[in-house]
Amino acid sequence: MTQSGCPASAETFSPESQNWSTGPFRTLWLPALICLLILAGEIYFLLADISEQVKGAPVQGVPVAVLQSLDSKASLKQVTNGVRHKAAGTLIWAVPQPGQSLFRQDSIATLADSESVVIFPDESEVVIEPESLIVFEDLPTQGPAQITARIVKGSLYRRKAGKLPLVLKVGNSHSELRINDERSDAIFRVIARGHGVEVIVQSGAVVINGSQRIAAKQKAVLADLSNGRIEVQPEPPLQKMAPPRLRRPRIEIKPRTLPQQSSFWFPMAFAAETDINTIEISIHFTWEATAGAQQYKIQIAADPEFQKLITEQVVKEPLFNYITLSPEADSIVYFRVAGINSQDDVGEFSAFEKVEIKPEIKPAPVRVPLTQQKIKLQEKPQKKPQKKPEDNPLPFSHPKPKPPEIAQPRRSEPPMPLRAEIALGLIFQSRSFKSDLYPNHANGNGWIPGSVRGEVDFPAFEKSRFRLGLTAILENVSAKGGNTPLPPGVQATASAPLVQVWGVFEKSFWGVGPYLSNSSQFSWREGALTSHFRPLAGALFQLNTRRYRIQIAPILIGAQGADLSFQAKFPFSLAPDWFLRGGLTGRWLKMETSYGGIAEVGYGF
Repeated sequence: MTQSGCPASAETFSPESQNWSTGPFRTLWLPALICLLILAGEIYFLLADISEQVKGAPVQGVPVAVLQSLDSKASLKQVTNGVRHKAAGTLIWAVPQPGQSLFRQDSIATLADSESVVIFPDESEVVIEPESLIVFEDLPTQGPAQITARIVKGSLYRRKAGKLPLVLKVGNSHSELRINDERSDAIFRVIARGHGVEVIVQSGAVVINGSQRIAAKQKAVLADLSNGRIEVQPEPPLQKMAPPRLRRPRIEIKPRTLPQQSSFWFPMAFAAETDINTIEISIHFTWEATAGAQQYKIQIAADPEFQKLITEQVVKEPLFNYITLSPEADSIVYFRVAGINSQDDVGEFSAFEKVEIKPEIKPAPVRVPLTQQKIKLQEKPQKKPQKKPEDNPLPFSHPKPKPPEIAQPRRSEPPMPLRAEIALGLIFQSRSFKSDLYPNHANGNGWIPGSVRGEVDFPAFEKSRFRLGLTAILENVSAKGGNTPLPPGVQATASAPLVQVWGVFEKSFWGVGPYLSNSSQFSWREGALTSHFRPLAGALFQLNTRRYRIQIAPILIGAQGADLSFQAKFPFSLAPDWFLRGGLTGRWLKMETSYGGIAEVGYGF
């Protein structure tokens, strides 16, 4: 017993027990060593993971994308439901917007009911399907390159091929599966599940780990990623659909009358200029439905080898009506039909059928309107009174009056010395400018409530006219920061007027002349976005008809690119001096791209 009344314990430390080899420490050294090794391993793997994520980390707040890719052209084309985006070198997942650019080491994650479509510079597209996580390790910037993506989980579908090769990686550096597009033209899907990886090829071919080639209509199942055993499971052969059984076609031939022809081709104002010496031929093709066919492909050709195709159409029902206007007396066409199943596979074509067209009725006679006929006034015969010899002593008589004639009116009036028109319009336009604001860029889109267009044309040379035109619009654009937000209090909006002046020497349906326009260049000045006028010059080529006009203007001075516009003009029937004009416009320059539509109301005098 001790002085405090407590029994003495055998565990009381003695000077000898302070040695760890003879004390209680000898029972704890092994667990302590194991814990120390585990801790060292955790620290190693943590540092290795951090080094991978911060490799090329942002400097002074600038994203890795700015340092690695100064001109990346990969972007999100479509974002559906809960899609998340993580920029390289960051830990923040954000909601992306359609049109947002992607850079090296960026990640895209999709939820159970979401997906995203990524488009690349060669117009190729991949679909990140639901419940997937994809990391883009390498994206093209300038010049030929390749697209490299790592599938952490989920599936990725390449639905549109391009010129750039696509490389997909699954797994880690110790056990990695590498899938290469053999000729940059393959359409395939890669699915990474917990029990393995599936590669399904729809068209083209892919190569797995540099050795195994998977062709179209085949599926590769990778059961064990660690040792790389690949098991190719070809899809079962397609069941051939029987060729459709053709029925005898029915032919209808009738002359096209003046009201029918004019309403089909021109407004009623040009009915007098319509060629009505034509025949309308309608051929009604029918065939029996084929088992397994969801659609049908019909080919109509002028030869039995179907080398000279007249038309090729895909229809859902076993019938097709072919209408043509032919002035020829006899003609022969050939047609055949094939079925298309739900997988868009085209079956075997039927034997061709020969159709002879022999019109047995003559075109209706041309009826000239009453206002264009020559009309002679006839006089009523009058009884001549008997004259006495003394009443007419001279041996001559008065000439008979000739009946007046109404001359046929001219179909075209002499050209007017001067014509002009002015129009006010509403424009929807999307413009994007590249400048020294990088990583920011200026853009503007939406409805522009006002635009002014004026045109004047007058005779220039023999059988030609000179047209002078002017278009002016005023638009506001704003700076957009991408991955770098703009500082607070910055005025990031500026006006960007657009002026187009052109002169065209028009002759018949074509024209050519000079073209002047402008672009805008943006910079920061005293904390505000400012625009600078940039003149452009080039040539204008024009194709025009009574209603439509196409203008192509290559830019040769000030920038490299082109302006393009397509316009259609519709006069009011009750007020022919007033008109509606609609069209599409586009601009492709090195520092500016834009596209949009225009609707105008104008008056000509």
